[in-house]
Amino acid sequence: MDLMDDDEEILIVMAEALNGSFLEYVGGPLFAPHLFKPLERLCELEETTVRNKAVESIKNIFSLVNIKDLKQQIIQMIERLMNGETYASKLAAIQLFPIIYPHL
Repeated sequence: MDLMDDDEEILIVMAEALNGSFLEYVGGPLFAPHLFKPLERLCELEETTVRNKAVESIKNIFSLVNIKDLKQQIIQMIERLMNGETYASKLAAIQLFPIIYPHL
């Protein structure tokens, strides 16, 4: 995976910054999928701390949006993570699945 900077500390800060408080900068809860893509990429990384921060940020976003409005995008993200080539992406999907399951 080619990220602009693969320094773990920078990636952790990025994962923390892209949490629910960042929604106001992308247009509000309906535009949350714009935050999913970079967080999804961070969820694919082998570094546990980076992945856990990214999952934490996604969970925070889920708590601030109406999941029913974004259900399709959320399911697609979890499917991409589950079908990822690394165990790291699968672990991230497993951590996210309990949040979405009640809304299916």
